[in-house]
Amino acid sequence: MAEQELPLVSVVTSTWRRADVLMQRCIPSVMAQSYPNFEHIIVSDRPDDELLDKLRSFLDESDAPDKVRSSRSMSLSEARWS
Repeated sequence: MAEQELPLVSVVTSTWRRADVLMQRCIPSVMAQSYPNFEHIIVSDRPDDELLDKLRSFLDESDAPDKVRSSRSMSLSEARWS
């Protein structure tokens, strides 16, 4: 089955000001998986500027496709569709 035919799998990580764990363990672990058609959604309740800056910097240096967005505080299900 070609990659575009595989269903999209969403990996959702909920965190609160844990940039160190995200960048050292979580994101690399998700990126190392063998399934090719996935998205990694990181939801942080009230992210601070430091976390967002560190996350943007980390993603700039990695092969991970990225989209960093900061918005109002919302539930996990709301964030999935925003």
